[in-house]
Amino acid sequence: MIDVGQEIYGLIATRNRPMLTALDLCIEQLKRLPSGDPAIQYALQCAQKAAEQERHFQERVGIT
Repeated sequence: MIDVGQEIYGLIATRNRPMLTALDLCIEQLKRLPSGDPAIQYALQCAQKAAEQERHFQERVGIT
């Protein structure tokens, strides 16, 4: 029997892969900017948190 919920989460995780790649690229770029700027540090922290949350979601549905 197919678990429809798991199937839906799997589709969401697959669809979110490009977003995760974009977040990783943003993180790399933000790390290259001057670290003394509070706005840059805040943006970096937000991007890292978003990437971490998405990776946890993908791990829960078995996509790594």
